[in-house]
Amino acid sequence: MLPLHGAVARHRAPERLRRGQLLLRRAASHAPARAARRRCRTLGPVPAGGGCGGPRHTGRRDLPLGALQRNSTGVGARSLGDTVTRVLVLGAHGFLGSHVATAARSEPSVDEVLTPTRTELDLDAGVQPISQSLDRMAPDVVLMCTGRLDGTASELVAAHAGAVATLLDALGGLGRPVRLVRLGSAGEYGPVTWGESVRETHATWPVTAYGASHLAATHLLRAASLRGPVSGTTLRVFNPVGAGGHGPSLVGQVAARIRNAQVEGADEIVTAPLTTWRDLVDAEDVASAAIAAALVPGPPPAVVNIGSGRAIAVREVVTLLAELAGWRGTIREDGPAPSRSAGVGWMQADIALAAESLGWTPRRTLLDSLREIWADSHHQPAAATSASIASPHQKDAS
Repeated sequence: MLPLHGAVARHRAPERLRRGQLLLRRAASHAPARAARRRCRTLGPVPAGGGCGGPRHTGRRDLPLGALQRNSTGVGARSLGDTVTRVLVLGAHGFLGSHVATAARSEPSVDEVLTPTRTELDLDAGVQPISQSLDRMAPDVVLMCTGRLDGTASELVAAHAGAVATLLDALGGLGRPVRLVRLGSAGEYGPVTWGESVRETHATWPVTAYGASHLAATHLLRAASLRGPVSGTTLRVFNPVGAGGHGPSLVGQVAARIRNAQVEGADEIVTAPLTTWRDLVDAEDVASAAIAAALVPGPPPAVVNIGSGRAIAVREVVTLLAELAGWRGTIREDGPAPSRSAGVGWMQADIALAAESLGWTPRRTLLDSLREIWADSHHQPAAATSASIASPHQKDAS
């Protein structure tokens, strides 16, 4: 019987978490009044007496880039303690970014969710154009879900460390506090001892340019957070799975291959060797972790692991998916192995810090994920059946 449920951290809540929960309960007691104020919110100040002095805005809004001009009242820069929070999601049209954007829209504390395309906010454009865009958007929180899965060393460094450095320079010019939550990678750790749960304090010895470029980005964000005004955290995401992951995710790719084999009457699919053990975490759980890190009172830890807390053999996952799909063909494991997970046979997250500092634990099961992936595969373009499938190792392709 396969272990289908993510591990739940068992611990006593520390004092700072209890204080945070008390604050949340107090905030909830004032929710009706805040909701009334939000219903009456205008772009100008609320008149004396509490009446609504202008057009009403109800519910959250996805606002286009050009709609976010600063106004004469200076409204726009808001603290995380307010009920109105403006969240900017970079990479919102990629695999993980789309889940993060959906979670942000569903969060009652978030009033506005900004999801610019790469054309509207290009992290390769340089500091000045990005600063101008950020000044117009005036985000309280930036959720950075960008990155690339492969490429040359220089391309990976530019996509991870370079993009973070440019964004930090641009945010530093805003002159007000901003929280930056970045989706990093478990690839930053490199090889670990078989059977070990990896904590955030574990040594980081990445063996690929992919992992090293992510680690450099993590160090840059940590250093910037020590200086201010950015309050930043890197979520080290282990192996995300879920709907929309047919491109970057092994499981999504396997689902597409099985579907193609069923349609074409093929009796085999080809994958890379499925010898590794990975910690698979549902994309919706990753998204909820990003929102928790964005809104938690006080500075979040510099690095937080986000995983299920349980490793599983990749071969077992693929076998389970094939059974779920009702496919009885052959799985040939003689495709080329991926470079970004080279030398890493085992990976399992210790997620106690996420529970302690963010109040987060994974809620979705592996079976939940596989069912959604299989259903999603029927809505994706057909994959080339001759291509191999890489073992999973991370993150978002925006």
